[in-house]
Amino acid sequence: MAPGPGPEGRQTDVAISFRADRQQLFGCWNAVANLVDKAGTVRIRVEAQCEEGFDPVWLRNAVLEPIEESGADRDEG
Repeated sequence: MAPGPGPEGRQTDVAISFRADRQQLFGCWNAVANLVDKAGTVRIRVEAQCEEGFDPVWLRNAVLEPIEESGADRDEG
């Protein structure tokens, strides 16, 4: 996302990408919440790799269902 022209030349779009472990993610979460306070919503893209592969039952129960139950609009694909 490139910054768009806004009032008084202010940046209107923000795109941030970072790699984080569990502890770092919790440390960053307030920053994301601060952005939501100003923007109303944010789009979050999560990418993860596991050399052994993800157990499909665990993935559904531990990741996909909690996201769906949160009410967040999940992008497909």
